[in-house]
Amino acid sequence: MSALGWSSLAALGWSVAGYPLAVWVAAATRKKGEYRHQSPSPSLTLIVAAANEAECLEEKLRASLALRSPGPLEIICAVNGSTDGTGAVARKVAALEPRIDVIETPVLGKTGAQNVAARRAEGEILVFTDANTDLDPGALESLLRELDDPRVDVVQGVLTIEAGNRSAGRHRPEALYWRYESWIRRKEGRLGRAFAATGALMAVRRSRWHAIAPHLMEDIVLPLRAITEGRRSVVAESAFAREPLRAEDPARSHERISLQDSAAVLSTLWRHGWANPLLAFQLISRKLLRWLGLPLYGVALLDLTFSGAPPALLLALWLPPALALCGPRVGNAGSAARHAFRMHWWALAGLVAALRGRKLPGWRTRAVD
Repeated sequence: MSALGWSSLAALGWSVAGYPLAVWVAAATRKKGEYRHQSPSPSLTLIVAAANEAECLEEKLRASLALRSPGPLEIICAVNGSTDGTGAVARKVAALEPRIDVIETPVLGKTGAQNVAARRAEGEILVFTDANTDLDPGALESLLRELDDPRVDVVQGVLTIEAGNRSAGRHRPEALYWRYESWIRRKEGRLGRAFAATGALMAVRRSRWHAIAPHLMEDIVLPLRAITEGRRSVVAESAFAREPLRAEDPARSHERISLQDSAAVLSTLWRHGWANPLLAFQLISRKLLRWLGLPLYGVALLDLTFSGAPPALLLALWLPPALALCGPRVGNAGSAARHAFRMHWWALAGLVAALRGRKLPGWRTRAVD
C-alpha cells in the first residue's frame, strides 16, 4: 500500500483527533497557579462592535450596564458604517447613561472600528464583545480573575452558539462544530496557549494592546502576539457568552474566517516559526492541516482505493462523501457530512485567497431568529 495515502490520512487524523487528544493530556497534567486578587480592581472599557444591529443594540447596551464589574466600567459602542439606524439607537441609550460613549465610523470594518474605540478607551482592561452577544452577569468578574495572573495578556470567555430554541441549536452541525472547537480552546487555555480567541468576549490589558491591520481580526492577532512575546492567552471557563447563528451561510462564512485567520497564521509562521517551534507546531496541527483537510482526504481516498487498502477501510473512507452527496435525504448524518465538506472547501478557499494576497476588511452580518 502507498505511503502517500497513509501519510495523508495520518496528517488529517492528527489534526482532527490526535492534536486535540494531546492537548487534553497536557492540560490534564498542568496545575493551575493561584494569584492574589488585584486591589484595587482595574478599570474596564467594554467595546461593543455594531454594524447594522439596530434590532438588538438597545437591549445589548442596557444589559451591558447591568454587568457586575469589579472596577469602574465604561462602555464604548463602535458603530461601523451602518445604514439601518444603529447609530441613532446607540445615541438614544447613551443620552440617558453617561457611562456609554458612541463612536460612529465609515465602513472601516470591524477591526478598524475597534481600533478607533480602543484608542479612546480609558480603562486599564479592554473587553471586546459583539452587539448580538448575550453575556452572563458575572462574565466580567470571571475575566478579571484570570488577569490576576501577571503573565496573562489575553483572556477569552466561553461562547455557546444557539439557533432558534436551545435544543435545536445544539444539534445543528454548525453548533456541534463550535462545541468541538471551543473544547480544544479551553484545553489550550489551561496551557496558556489559546492562540485563537472568540471576539464575542475577549479581554486584553490596555498596556499590551496595539492597533491591528484592518484586514485582520483581533481575536487571533492579540492572542498570537501575546504567545510570541512569551506571555499567556487563557480561557475564563466561567465567563459565559451566547450568540445566535448568523444569517450568512455558515459554511461560506468559514471562507471569510479562514481568509482572515490564514493571513495572521502564515505571517506568524514566517516571522516567528523558527524562534517558537512549539507555536509553529500548534499552528500547523490545528490550523494549516485542517485548512488542507479536503486535499489530504482526497489524496488518501484515491491513493488507498487504487493501492488495494482493506475493504473495511475503504468503506469507512467512501462513506462520508457518499453521505455528503445525499445530504438531508439520509437524515442528520447526511446533513453533517455535507456541512463538513462545505466548511473544508471554503476553508481551503480562504487559505488560497490569503496566499494570493487578498484582503477582506471585516464583516457586516445579521443574526437569524
